[in-house]
Amino acid sequence: MSNSSKILIGVLLIAIIGAAAYYFFSGSNQSDASSTQSEVVGQDILVLAEKLQTLSIDQSVFTGAVFESLSDRDAIIQPEAQGRFNPFSNIGSEAVGVIPRLPYKTSANATSTTTP
Repeated sequence: MSNSSKILIGVLLIAIIGAAAYYFFSGSNQSDASSTQSEVVGQDILVLAEKLQTLSIDQSVFTGAVFESLSDRDAIIQPEAQGRFNPFSNIGSEAVGVIPRLPYKTSANATSTTTP
C-alpha cells in the first residue's frame, strides 16, 4: 500500500468515528430528557400549589393569649447622612445639593442632546 492510500484510509476512519460519536452524543434523547425533566419540575410546583390551596389555618391562634403576648423586638434604625449623588465621579466635581440634569433628545434633531 502506498503512503497516500494509508493517509486516505486513516482520514476516512477518523471521519467515520467522528460521525458516529456525533450521532451518538447529540441524539434526540437529550432534548427528550430535558423536556421530561422540566415537566417533572413543573408538575412538582403544581402539586405544591394545589396543596397550598387546600390548606386551612385555625384563626383562633391569632387571638390566643400566647400570640398576644408576643412583642416586637426590632431595632430602631436611626437616619444617617446620605453619601454622594454619584459615588464614582471625581471628588469635588459635583456641587452639594444640586441634582444634575440628564441630556434628552429633541424631536427636531434626534442626535443632538441639550439640557432644558
